[in-house]
Amino acid sequence: MKSLLWPVALLAISAFAEADPAWRARVAPESEPGERLVIRGRVLRTQGGPPAAGTRIFVYQTDAKGIYGPGQGSPASISRLRAEFTAGPNGEYEIVTIRPGHYPGGGVPAHIHLNLVEGGKPTRQVSEFFFAGDQYLRGGEQGFVLQLRKDAQGRWQGSQDFALADK
Repeated sequence: MKSLLWPVALLAISAFAEADPAWRARVAPESEPGERLVIRGRVLRTQGGPPAAGTRIFVYQTDAKGIYGPGQGSPASISRLRAEFTAGPNGEYEIVTIRPGHYPGGGVPAHIHLNLVEGGKPTRQVSEFFFAGDQYLRGGEQGFVLQLRKDAQGRWQGSQDFALADK
């Protein structure tokens, strides 16, 4: 006779499983095709200054084929791969996603958009993450060019700290 307690015990254990911290955004589900990518860093109030804990972060990107999503509209509003989350107590953030593709037709470097909302201030696009070695990088891009490396699990890893203000 099968025990009915086993499924109940499994449910009880999973109910107490540790959830991702608020400073980690899972932008692309594991089922999303593409090369896995993790970007980590800290949001600071000023260059070299204290952490900007609690800053809201909004990221969006294309899928591996360079498509934001179905329909028409601004990429931020139609993007399938996007997340909004909060920088941690030490300003830390982590984005778990895939490497975005180039737009169909090429010409534009692959990138991830990054917007911030700091304590009641208006949303502003801070920057974009680009990737070193991208065939479409021309220099002078307004954003961060990340140096990526693969970890033991074959995921791309990058890091970037950024400041809300210059001083």
